[in-house]
Amino acid sequence: MQTAFVVIWVGLFVGSLIAYQVASPAFKRAAYVPFIVVVGILFAGFVTLLDGTRNVAFVVIVVAVITVINAVTVRFCPECGTYNHRPFSRPQYCTKCGAALDGDGGTRKDDGDLRHP
Repeated sequence: MQTAFVVIWVGLFVGSLIAYQVASPAFKRAAYVPFIVVVGILFAGFVTLLDGTRNVAFVVIVVAVITVINAVTVRFCPECGTYNHRPFSRPQYCTKCGAALDGDGGTRKDDGDLRHP
């Protein structure tokens, strides 16, 4: 059981690290939500296996809320593919290159500051 736990989490870590370094922005956007759903299911499953079924409803609710918050607040830059995350709000501009996220029209000035529409 412990070996499976470690192998699965290390595999997810290594796989996501490689994917986020070499994958295209379109792939990152398409794969992110299914990935966090699978990770949430695995986490809830491991907690249930370790703790039993007495707290399964609580675990499922907490994992579902965290998964939804992550799915809503994460955006990938269409230009450079950078992961942009702000807890409880949606980022409007890329933190790395300054490109507008979701086509909202922001541009980058020459000195690197963002100029908002």
